[in-house]
Amino acid sequence: RAHLMKRDWSDSAFEDGEGGNEATLERFERELVGMLRSSRRGLGDAQILGSAIDLAGAYKKNYKLEQSEAVLLRCTRGAEERSGAWMVKYLNHISQVRMKQSRDAEAMEMMYEMESLANFPMSEPGASTFYETLYRNMSSGLRRRSREDEA
Repeated sequence: RAHLMKRDWSDSAFEDGEGGNEATLERFERELVGMLRSSRRGLGDAQILGSAIDLAGAYKKNYKLEQSEAVLLRCTRGAEERSGAWMVKYLNHISQVRMKQSRDAEAMEMMYEMESLANFPMSEPGASTFYETLYRNMSSGLRRRSREDEA
C-alpha cells in the first residue's frame, strides 16, 4: 500500500526556478533508473511502479507532458495487472495529462472509467478529496466540450 500511495516526488514544491526544478527531476530520474537496474521485475515491482507513476506526476507538475505521458504509457500494463486503486491512480494521472494536452474526449473516457473503478467509502482517508477532484475535473472537461448542461 505504501508504494501505491507514494507521492513525495510529485508533491515536491518545485520552487527552485527552471534550472533547480530540472535538477530535482534529474535526481528523481536517476533514483528510478537505479531501482530499475537493481530489479529483475522492473515495473512489475510495486515499489518501482509507484515511483514511476510518481515521477510522471512530477513531470506533469512541471508541464513536461510528453515525458509524463511516456512514463505513464510504460506503466499501463503494471497498473492494469494490479487493477483497483492502482488503475485509479494511473488513470488519474493520464487523464490530467490528456486534459493539459486538450485531448478532452480521451480524458473524459478515462475519468468515467476511473469513476467506475473507484469504490472507496467516503470514510477512507483522502476519499472526499479524490471524489471532489474527480468531479471537478469531469465538470471542467464537459464544459470544455460545450456540454455545460451535463456539467
